[in-house]
Amino acid sequence: MTSNSRRLVRVLSMLIVLVSAGPAGSGSSHAQDNEEITRLACMTPHQVAAQEIADRSSGERYSRVKVTCVSHGEDSGYRLRARTTCKKSQQVWQCRPSTVAWSIPLGPNIVDVKFTPLVTADRAAEIVRYAASIRDFQRIPVSAIISGYCAVEPDGNSSWLLYCTGLTLAIARDCLPGGCRYRAFAADRKLFVD
Repeated sequence: MTSNSRRLVRVLSMLIVLVSAGPAGSGSSHAQDNEEITRLACMTPHQVAAQEIADRSSGERYSRVKVTCVSHGEDSGYRLRARTTCKKSQQVWQCRPSTVAWSIPLGPNIVDVKFTPLVTADRAAEIVRYAASIRDFQRIPVSAIISGYCAVEPDGNSSWLLYCTGLTLAIARDCLPGGCRYRAFAADRKLFVD
């Protein structure tokens, strides 16, 4: 990374910290927290700024946050983004190791699919796009649920499990002399938490 790139990342990081610090007069603790969270979650491991810091705590002060970092690279033509959660204990922020996800365009939206060496980026994109094309399966509005953050894991030679928030979908790939196609064969409304 060049020195100009590092400078740009620092400026972007500071800008994101200022924007997400909250309204004027809310004190500097949010700005300081955001700066420390950005450093721990995104700058140190990936040399990028935080894209979003979502408060998951109750009350006026942060104690738990979910962090999505700005894209830090590319794999098979898909942007890579890191996500993690951080919590504050005894005035010290600690972040879990981040998970990296492929950012897969899905119409006007982007679905982040957790990176795994067991599934290629192209296969994950095919599975997510197929699932997004299913309007209704076992009375579950699948296409409406496919958003945000998902994971694809192998479940045999030609089948996979797609986990998204609020849905687990089993998908198989059948190949016949005329070609191959995906098909859903089981679904569950279990909660998937990234």
